[in-house]
Amino acid sequence: DFRGIHSLYGQSKLRDGNPEAARAAFEEELRRNPLDFEANLYLGGLYRLDKDYEKAEGLLRRAQQLRPASLAVRYQLASLALGQGDTETAREALEAIVKEDPD
Repeated sequence: DFRGIHSLYGQSKLRDGNPEAARAAFEEELRRNPLDFEANLYLGGLYRLDKDYEKAEGLLRRAQQLRPASLAVRYQLASLALGQGDTETAREALEAIVKEDPD
């Protein structure tokens, strides 16, 4: 069993434009390894896009615990706040991200 293989497959399916196959791969990875950073991050992002904010937040918070400095996680959490109508939290988070990494 190769740790992370389903997460890599899910990322490739996202790049191919197949979010449903990606979702299934990330879910399988998390069944095998709940602490896989990429699976938590990307699946959380997919749930955010689906407006399933409760599931998205749980996955994104776990990703944040695994890699607190990750700009990708911080961006997803800011986008989640925006989707939930918390524009002030989103603005502050996005400004901090841009200040840290203007590119």
